[in-house]
Amino acid sequence: MFSFSNNRTTWFIYVTLMALVAGLTFGNLLTQNFWDGADDESIMRDIVMLSQDLSLIISPMRGHDARPPFDLVILGGYTLWGENPVAFHAFHIALHLWASILVAITLYREKVNLELCFLTGLLFLVNVAHFRAVHWITSINYVLALIFILFVFICYRNVTKTHHTKWLIISVLMLALAILTHPAAMFMAFFCATFTWQEKGSLKQTLASSWPLLLSAPILVFIAHIISVHGQSDAALTTPDPMRIFTNVFWYLGRLVTTAHWISRATTTNFTPFWELGIGACFLVLLLVLYKKRVFPVAHASIWIGLCIVPFINNPPERLAVGPSRHLYFASLGATFILAWALQTLVKSQGLRWSQKKRQGVFATLVFLITLSSIYSLKKTEALSVYLTAISNKTLAPALFERAITQAPNLIPTDAYTRTIQMGLTSGNTYRHLLQPALQNNPDNAQLKMLWGITSLVLDNSEEQIRGERYIQEALKEMGDTPQIRYDIAVMIQNIAVYFNQKDDLDRATHLYTKALFYYPDYPLALYSLGDIYRFQKQNQKAMEAFQKVLLLVPNHKMAQAKIMALQNAQQ
Repeated sequence: MFSFSNNRTTWFIYVTLMALVAGLTFGNLLTQNFWDGADDESIMRDIVMLSQDLSLIISPMRGHDARPPFDLVILGGYTLWGENPVAFHAFHIALHLWASILVAITLYREKVNLELCFLTGLLFLVNVAHFRAVHWITSINYVLALIFILFVFICYRNVTKTHHTKWLIISVLMLALAILTHPAAMFMAFFCATFTWQEKGSLKQTLASSWPLLLSAPILVFIAHIISVHGQSDAALTTPDPMRIFTNVFWYLGRLVTTAHWISRATTTNFTPFWELGIGACFLVLLLVLYKKRVFPVAHASIWIGLCIVPFINNPPERLAVGPSRHLYFASLGATFILAWALQTLVKSQGLRWSQKKRQGVFATLVFLITLSSIYSLKKTEALSVYLTAISNKTLAPALFERAITQAPNLIPTDAYTRTIQMGLTSGNTYRHLLQPALQNNPDNAQLKMLWGITSLVLDNSEEQIRGERYIQEALKEMGDTPQIRYDIAVMIQNIAVYFNQKDDLDRATHLYTKALFYYPDYPLALYSLGDIYRFQKQNQKAMEAFQKVLLLVPNHKMAQAKIMALQNAQQ
């Protein structure tokens, strides 16, 4: 479509533009002055330990899996800038940028036209499907592994072209680094063998070139497994579940499409909608057609995708915090290449009787729109990272939940509002400024209605409280009048009662503790708090009854036992 010269100036301009796009896309990560979840905190505790004694790199004292190349890279960063998450995020972005540029370089070495090389590198840089691989500092291992994987391929191709032993040794060393960084990288040994087989058409020639990789890959995976604390291959070694494997294949393939350069709430969870499985099935048919018709080089991309998802297809849903995401980092490269090829092929099609200028204009517009959509979507997905961080970071949780909701209210799960409000109620903070627009956009959402009704109990307006009670009752019917929902309502009302208790508004607190018990009569905390108020107000009989109910529910409740004993002594 466009004519690019393969010279230093062209590559300099390309690298510069890629760096600008990377900064524009991921620059907000530099403002995230916190660790993205429990995994990041766990690895940093390990790194601090390793900085004092490197021999502990495969110690059972570790809280995170041992991945030596990754550990050493993170240790190097810790040595340079300490526990500064901003610096680690900057380093992470730089690695992802380098991986994307290396994708273009690798393709060009395989005689792919320069325009397609550049486009694939760009689209891989902004691919939304693998957003967690760039947001989580722990997921640097995916980016590092891909860099090593690409070097494995480059060195292996040098083996097939020059037959020099040194390239064979280097390719095995690179494979070792890749697998010890992430065991799923073992797929590269099989991809190299398949690549040669497709090129040579001879099993003998294929094995002659690839046997060192094929032999070393399972050995390296075994080593990676035995040196890990929690067993990096546990998901792969778990007893296979045929239905889960069948579902995950189509789900992973579907998500490569549904989150490629766009995002929606329906494609951010570990829920597997039927329609997404259907998209995965269609994509599988496309991959099979490309391979069967030997449409190279995209047929190689079909093989790549298949091999990349195999290590993850036995994963249970609980291992997928926000869908597969980071598990798609390797596979998304193949999907990106197919998309880039499809765009180029479509606009070049002879069936379109367009002038060269019009083809160039349409092509440039499509690339610009896809890139723009990707940047916008990746900005939104940052809110998901913030949301998950808030779940595991109790100290910063309210502020982080509010930030996540503000950044992408239509993307964040509804439970973010519940978590935020539940924590805020003990200090009288209703977060209605967040809840109101959400309820206006989703007026039939029972959970939001319930929250609106509960937060009205903080207000001094009696009419608003009456309307709020009506909201709670309506939501209770719509959500299903279950003990768990009643308990959740009681917990939040209890938190409001605590707020008024702390303000010494005991009448209001008593009313709210009683209301909490109306929704969930067997709530020990509300019973105990109510009994404490009665004791303070010298209503000893009511206090005694409340504490005795607590002991019926929690027989070893020490504080209730002590209060009963004190009341009995006072009566004597």
